[in-house]
Amino acid sequence: MSRFAILLLALSTTSAFAQQSPQSSQPSEENNTQSQNTLTSLAGQFFHGDFVNFYASGSGTYDANAAILGGQAGNGSAGFALGGGVQAYHRFRTSILSLSYNLNYTDYQGGGYSSGISQYLSLLYSKQLSRRWNLGFVESAGMYRYGVGYYYGQPNAATPAVANPFSPVSKTASSAVSLSYRQSARLTYDFGADFFLSRYSYPGAIGTTGISGSGSLIYKITGRTTVGGTYSHSYFSYQRGVGQSVLDGGYFNLTHQFADLWTATVSAGITRSDSSGIISVPVSVILNGQEVTGYAVGPYKLDRITPSIQGSVSHRYQRVVVTGSVGQVVSPGNGIYLASRNRFFSGSASYSRERSNISVSGGYFHLTSLANSISTSYGTGNFGASYGYTLTRHLSANARYDYFRYGNVYAFGGVSDNRLMFSLAFSSKSIPLTLY
Repeated sequence: MSRFAILLLALSTTSAFAQQSPQSSQPSEENNTQSQNTLTSLAGQFFHGDFVNFYASGSGTYDANAAILGGQAGNGSAGFALGGGVQAYHRFRTSILSLSYNLNYTDYQGGGYSSGISQYLSLLYSKQLSRRWNLGFVESAGMYRYGVGYYYGQPNAATPAVANPFSPVSKTASSAVSLSYRQSARLTYDFGADFFLSRYSYPGAIGTTGISGSGSLIYKITGRTTVGGTYSHSYFSYQRGVGQSVLDGGYFNLTHQFADLWTATVSAGITRSDSSGIISVPVSVILNGQEVTGYAVGPYKLDRITPSIQGSVSHRYQRVVVTGSVGQVVSPGNGIYLASRNRFFSGSASYSRERSNISVSGGYFHLTSLANSISTSYGTGNFGASYGYTLTRHLSANARYDYFRYGNVYAFGGVSDNRLMFSLAFSSKSIPLTLY
């Protein structure tokens, strides 16, 4: 999957948990004139106010090993990718619109890798209906090739998806709507609904379809400090008749901005998960000295209470952008592990000069099934570093390195992958295209 697309993360404060709908960004009631946009991606530092940016790129890539369920794909493969996309941001008198679309075709030369298309779409729209009411929409969809730690761009989604590294092609979509009522300058009520879908391409894969709703109370203590509470209810159904999960959660949220440089958010609460169905998982046993692989099948019905806590920080000052998050939440799963406790941390940093950009990022997540006792747990981590340099006003060169570590899944051992990518990219805007 290509990594040179600049991602538009969020126009608004997104939810703290996977089942909570986003809060929409509200244009100022006192001043509806254009102002600097609120894009929070590492590349957003290059854009101010309205913009439309078109880009196209070509790259060469090498993967040391692709993860497939039950084995390894061989000794690695070289390939090439062609792609492009568009990014746009516009502030109307009473609304905000942001759009990002990326399409790439990757061709691998090795037999263990499949070639094909990757694409991602993100659309965010916020409309001030009246002095007190605000309506927001968040639409995102993507088709990805091979595994990553988290899907790039998914922080836009109301229900962020956890990647399945063993699926050659993964598809995910999320559609959310929120309605906010501003009772006073300090007190706001927010209501939201979200539809979520994920699908995977390997035999026996288990996709997820879900819907959730939430209600929040948000109170601004000072100009820099906001507190709130949220209740959410979610229902997730899994393919192949393996079951369903009902999640109920209550959370306390706190956001504080430090001297215009740092913003920190903390959320804490509990999530109740009620899961039931029939699960079939691969297992390995030793019979007469021979390893035999089969399937363990069993019904499950579990009701669990899980503490949910999440913290995030962001820093943006002149040429530097830093973000980080850590926490424990309940997620719909990733097609192998269904409703799961997800412990994670991630971070990224970017430094930009007039013609260049250096970016690094990394993360780790660990899934533990809340649905049944047959499943064990799974963890994976990744690290990436990139360098982009503007050769001419619209032409950039990019180099990137990624390391992925996919953990053990049932009886199957873990897999590591090293990925190198070099690309040339054309951009209608005069910026060094960062890979994040």
